[in-house]
Amino acid sequence: MVVSRGRVVTGPGMALSGPVRHTDGPEAPGGTLGRVETPEGSQGRRPLLLDLFCGAGGAGMGYHRAGFDVVGVDIEPQPDYPFEFHQADALVFLTEHAGEFDALHGSPPCQAFTPLSALPHAGRRNPVVDLVKPTRDAFIRAGLPWAIEN
Repeated sequence: MVVSRGRVVTGPGMALSGPVRHTDGPEAPGGTLGRVETPEGSQGRRPLLLDLFCGAGGAGMGYHRAGFDVVGVDIEPQPDYPFEFHQADALVFLTEHAGEFDALHGSPPCQAFTPLSALPHAGRRNPVVDLVKPTRDAFIRAGLPWAIEN
């Protein structure tokens, strides 16, 4: 993980938001890098990330490689998810379990924001639902570092 201007940058166009404590990091070309400090009382364990709307686990694998333990949640079965997985409504799971995690990630469906949503028959069979705002609001209420991407 790279700390940039007080935010932990996790990948192109993504940044964790929320309170971040920094420790000295390794030297790298172009300057000193920082890393996220594990929460108080968690010595020796990796930070635990909740991966909502996880799909098959691509983002979760990236977080795992960055030093997190990952738990995924999706409403659809994900038999090949590479980490602990819970089939559940993501926002309900977050409300019930946010206190068990150190950071949050969400990839809510983005059909409401694609050019295809402007087609005449878009959403006729399955109405398009915007889950980005409710996810962001739930992340803010949780008070943990978070990232949303889609």
